[in-house]
Formats: sequence, C-alpha cells, structure tokens
Amino acid sequence: MASLLEAAKEEKSRTHLMYASELDSRGLKKYLNFLISNNFVELQSRSTTRYRITAKGLEFLETHRKLESLQSV
Repeated sequence: MASLLEAAKEEKSRTHLMYASELDSRGLKKYLNFLISNNFVELQSRSTTRYRITAKGLEFLETHRKLESLQSV
C-alpha cells in the first residue's frame, strides 16, 4: 500500500500506478478502492481518470516511514 501511495504523489493513471507500485490489476483495484474510500487517494478527472495522494495519504506515508525507521533500529 505504501508503494501505491508513493506512486500517487504525482497524478497518474491506473495503468501507471499499477506499474509504479508493482501490483497486478486485481491487487491495484483492491488497494485503490480502499485508499479512495478512506480518503488517502483522490480522483482527478480530466479527459482520462487520474489518481493523486491526499494530505491524509501523505500523513499516513510519513507515519509509515517513521515506523519503518524504528523497526531498523
């Protein structure tokens, strides 16, 4: 999930998110639905649908990084 949020720091299409986060289409759908429903990622509609991390998603990602750094100590 963190890799998906990291990838969504820049607006990306579903396909670009799938490749950037190294998820298959089923995994992407599952995690993206969860992230959208919990306001970690938002839809940016234009001619094509794009996704982007929200402030809440950035906060989660920062907390995740802190926890990972504690784990390596």
